[in-house]
Amino acid sequence: MEDQDSTVKDTLKKIIGDKKDGGIPINEKGKWLDKKQRFDFTLQGYKFKVYSNNKITNEQFKTLVYGDYNYGIIYNTPNTDIPKTWIFEGKDWFLKLQNVNAMYQRAKREENLLKQEDFEKKFKKIIKEIMGKDLIKMGDKRDDFTYLRSLVENGATQIILTGAPGNGKTRLAKKIAEEFCQEQTKKYELVQFHPSYDYTDFVEGIRPVEYKDQDGNEKVEFRKVDGIFKKFCRKVADLKDDPDGKNNERKYFFIIDEINRADLSKVFGELMYCLETDKRGSENRIQTQYANLHTYNPEEGDYYSEDIFEKGFYIPKNVIIIGTMNDIDRSVESMDFALRRRFVWREITVQEDETKLAKTIMEILFPDETWDEESLKSKISLQVAKYILYINKQQIDKQRGLNKHYYISQGQFSNIPGVEKWKEELLLEENSTDECVKKYAEKLIKDVWNLRLESLLYEYVRGEGNEEKFVNECNLEAFKEWEKVQKNAQNNTPSEEKE
Repeated sequence: MEDQDSTVKDTLKKIIGDKKDGGIPINEKGKWLDKKQRFDFTLQGYKFKVYSNNKITNEQFKTLVYGDYNYGIIYNTPNTDIPKTWIFEGKDWFLKLQNVNAMYQRAKREENLLKQEDFEKKFKKIIKEIMGKDLIKMGDKRDDFTYLRSLVENGATQIILTGAPGNGKTRLAKKIAEEFCQEQTKKYELVQFHPSYDYTDFVEGIRPVEYKDQDGNEKVEFRKVDGIFKKFCRKVADLKDDPDGKNNERKYFFIIDEINRADLSKVFGELMYCLETDKRGSENRIQTQYANLHTYNPEEGDYYSEDIFEKGFYIPKNVIIIGTMNDIDRSVESMDFALRRRFVWREITVQEDETKLAKTIMEILFPDETWDEESLKSKISLQVAKYILYINKQQIDKQRGLNKHYYISQGQFSNIPGVEKWKEELLLEENSTDECVKKYAEKLIKDVWNLRLESLLYEYVRGEGNEEKFVNECNLEAFKEWEKVQKNAQNNTPSEEKE
């Protein structure tokens, strides 16, 4: 709470204060001494765009409509047309506004013109949400999120997220896409690869197409149609609704879940060439396998009259590809070195900090709750985190042939059958005693063990000869015995050593 208060105080001082108080440099007539009419700041990954309403031009106003930020703040300086009023809204609020006058008209109509004290209250509330619940909802993966956002901002166009199953890779990819595509209706295209996936699904192929002849009879012919990726690239390259000329600056995300489950050389084909950042764009066209045939558009029921890829296919420079994968499954293909070189790799690890892992688990089990270490739900999440870390650090790390890529993740506790009934019982509890915490945590752990963990852990060591011993040492009873040993050892430690 002290950090929040400090952040609010320092930021408000910069926005509201005058030059000698460390605020924005304005003179007694309300003119900006440094001739800047705005400033930006970032808080925990959230971007704020701050404008004085003193002579904002329509050109400058466009940055509120198309800029990269989360919250916009318009505030008064002395001697302006609308003194002592503030506008403080999320980016979505500004999207369809045409100019500054339209902004003020909407604010008046919706009664969003705030007095300074009302602005401060709203600002404090937003800061509290950002530094509290919203950060917990990211599963405490701010470092991964910030790193990936920085990669995209600095020009990365192909990224692979790898790591243990169920640790939030796909969710993180979606969050990154949503971060950059806030003003777009569709934030991303997502496809999941599988062993049957091939070039004709991804790029282009000859497919059966139904149509009606001149007599109205239904017939079937084979025609060349776009695969899902080429169709996506066509939409990006062929955008006509671009009045502001910003389409080349906007980013469009194509997410490939389980990217290594397909034979990637067969899926990508000649696209391996134009995946690289410096091989993007219309100046780097390539001839695809069926380039000699016209492309049929099933949505229109006819061939493309104006085919942007008629002279060759290319990947637009602003298409960002994010793939997710885990490389421990025995059924998946490995990615060859030529293809690996074309991607930036980021390993998403299972959280090893007990409290941070507990917050991630709580977000899965109780998405509408805020972390409070004294609450029953937080304590249950913490107990589950302890159990996960016991398996990962005390068992998997010590088992020959296993490593962090085999860690049990928080994803194993999502979408569990019967969990809603478990939550209903939990709502009736009025205390958060240790006995109550253990009762509900153990019930959940037993359900996950029976439904998922026991068979998964057995599969990890199948053929090693010690399957039963390893699995038994990972179960709930073994964990409880280990906890007792740890507590006894702690209680028997001399006080001077504890200190």
